[in-house]
Amino acid sequence: SMSFPGLTDEAAKIRIPLICIEKSFVATHDTWDDVTRVLAWSLGLLATGTYPAARDDGSPWKSSDKKRYKADNVARDDFKAILLEFRGDWAMFKQVFRFPQHNEVLGCCTRCTVKPREIRNVGLDVPWRQQRLTFRGLVSRMREQGVTISPLLNSPGMSIETFKLDWLHVVDQGIALDTLGNLFHFLVHARKFPGGNEVIRCKALFQKLVAYYAAHPDMESVSRLNVLKVSMFKRKAGKAPRLSARAAETRCLIPFAVQLVQEYMDDDIEFERALIQI
Repeated sequence: SMSFPGLTDEAAKIRIPLICIEKSFVATHDTWDDVTRVLAWSLGLLATGTYPAARDDGSPWKSSDKKRYKADNVARDDFKAILLEFRGDWAMFKQVFRFPQHNEVLGCCTRCTVKPREIRNVGLDVPWRQQRLTFRGLVSRMREQGVTISPLLNSPGMSIETFKLDWLHVVDQGIALDTLGNLFHFLVHARKFPGGNEVIRCKALFQKLVAYYAAHPDMESVSRLNVLKVSMFKRKAGKAPRLSARAAETRCLIPFAVQLVQEYMDDDIEFERALIQI
């Protein structure tokens, strides 16, 4: 879908669908290359302010293209556009653009040379901080590794900064669910709420949430969590606790989590003091 950066109020919510396709019909990179090739063609015309002289693959217009070829190769000075941002998560960037994924030994980042074995080294003087990748450097590295370059990367004005991590996927459906799941699990199992078992303590936690919603009437129109059960954040075999909730529900729980930490964590206990700081 397409949106327009810079708009405010209701206009900022505009989303124009560009393509919708079932995953079962997607032939991995081939499908996305076909899609992005059309987008890149369209973006080139928008940047130059001209109508196309032929179809996106260079073939002549068809009879069904009547409205399109009427403006055959006509320049227009009243309207130009350029792609400013492409928002997605790590998995999407890998699937659509073949960008490196988290475990690629030759380099797992689009912006620097860090490798998976180095990602826990986050000091201020680590080498990867001084080894930043330019957009040209990223594309060159992909070519050297035999990676086919997505057609969209040839669009006008493309740069590293064009690609933004999408907040909804990365936070609301990602790390926020991990954080909330771990927090709720700790509060219930550390007996921060009254009750003889985890089910009763979870109910007490939910009542705390209900009271929080009531104290914030501005949340009346947003998505609320209508139930909270232990099973929604229970630790599974080999996995850390993760809350089961929708993105809009998660977003509204973040300030609630801050309140919980401030109210129930003991600053005299090192582990809980660390939670406060996080």
